[in-house]
Formats: sequence, C-alpha cells, structure tokens
Amino acid sequence: MAGESLPSWTSTLADAAACGAAFAGAGALAAFMTEPDVTRGRRIAALAAILALLPAALAFSIARSGL
Repeated sequence: MAGESLPSWTSTLADAAACGAAFAGAGALAAFMTEPDVTRGRRIAALAAILALLPAALAFSIARSGL
C-alpha cells in the first residue's frame, strides 16, 4: 500500500537532495514569518524576496526541460 503512493519514476540523489533543501528552506521561512519578534518590514522583505524567486524558478524549470 505504501508503494502505491510513491512516484513511479526514479529520482537521482541530486533530485532528492534538492527536494530536501527546498523543504528545509520552506520550513525555515515559515518559522521566520511566524516568529512574533520579527518586524513587519522584515516580513514584507522576505515576502518580496520569495515573490522575486518565482519567475527565476519558472525560467530555470523551462530551461531545464528544454522548452
């Protein structure tokens, strides 16, 4: 039953490491954004940085797939 929920494709070790790093980064960002001592300006700066990374991630994904 557990094997059915896993993806059917094989992943390289680099893909697994990148996925782990992405989830670790997301967790760190969530911890930062929910910390009560963080000022509003720093939260807005973090949000702006994340929004700026979205087009870069899309461009990287398109370049990697060869489109």
